[in-house]
Amino acid sequence: DAVSTGLATLRDELPLHLADVADHALGRLLILPAEHPEDVALETRRPRVQSTPVLPAWMPPSRILGGFHVMRPLGFGAVGSVFVACRVEDRTQRHPVRFALKVPEYGGDVAHTLSQDEFLELFREEAHALLAVPQHPNLARLVTFDAGARPKPLLVMELVEGPTLQRLIDTRVLETDRVLAILDGVAAGLEAMHAIGVGHLDVKPGNVILRASE
Repeated sequence: DAVSTGLATLRDELPLHLADVADHALGRLLILPAEHPEDVALETRRPRVQSTPVLPAWMPPSRILGGFHVMRPLGFGAVGSVFVACRVEDRTQRHPVRFALKVPEYGGDVAHTLSQDEFLELFREEAHALLAVPQHPNLARLVTFDAGARPKPLLVMELVEGPTLQRLIDTRVLETDRVLAILDGVAAGLEAMHAIGVGHLDVKPGNVILRASE
């Protein structure tokens, strides 16, 4: 039909690095609704059962990394961990300014391909590249990095509050205008990075965060 044809045309016109994001987001618009509308409502409202994240064994008892105090885990991946943190001097405040603390993890598959020195050098290169990225409304801002922090080096980023695009896709509640606006924001952020020769290298719905204010 006209909607399917229009979406397919749009997808073909997108740059290659946005193709997968478009497939996930636009593809949901072509899914037929559930036989009973109330099934969709139940699916989107049902609370997800999640286990409480546990701090890694290497975390100091003080939970202080560099000049930051870890408040809680945010996520764990194959090459690193992310925590919500605040500055050490602000940790007793009721509502401290919070940051996303990214800690690279040397081990697993990475250890089979890179020495620890090579891994740390890549970390420094990434940090310097992020420092060169201009502030942009569609990019999380790098606050600072500390390659000499103990027990592990760290990147401190702006904490973007809101759901991921993947979570929005999973609700199956997406309108064409909303999808196009999201893709436009993703493209604008990538354009700002590419303008100074920096690539994201891992663009996917789970790495696109929709600001809660938007």
